[in-house]
Amino acid sequence: GISKSKISEKSKKEQWERGRNADYIEAKKTLAIKKGTEKGTTLQVLDDIADEQIRHKKLIYGNAELIASQIPKMINGMIEKIEDEETGEIKEIHTATPKDIKELAEANDRIAITLKVADRHAPKVEVTNTNAQQNNISVEAISKAIADGLPD
Repeated sequence: GISKSKISEKSKKEQWERGRNADYIEAKKTLAIKKGTEKGTTLQVLDDIADEQIRHKKLIYGNAELIASQIPKMINGMIEKIEDEETGEIKEIHTATPKDIKELAEANDRIAITLKVADRHAPKVEVTNTNAQQNNISVEAISKAIADGLPD
């Protein structure tokens, strides 16, 4: 936003030498380009991480919905319809065992939690220092590694 004439006036007044700071200016340009590239790389890495998390969530939710749609079919498969020979009346006999009912109820509960339809009823237990935590690299660590410069 500074005019060329103002820069000329200042250079004459301060008796600037042509090309005196060329190395400094070139180094500043190189540094600006490198910083811009690193920021772009950081943003790309963060964008890729977000895309992967969204893909995983969609996969989990899709599977949960598919399983949820199968539960009524399973329950219907556990009902036998028998015709009474004397009266002709059709009676339904449930062949599900208590274990079957418990497993279906637990599956339904887990699906509800996964789809965030219902909160977990059991108290939360916090586990620390798991292998998963030790092997995961945080977004901050990735950003710092990129800012510090990656090895060639």
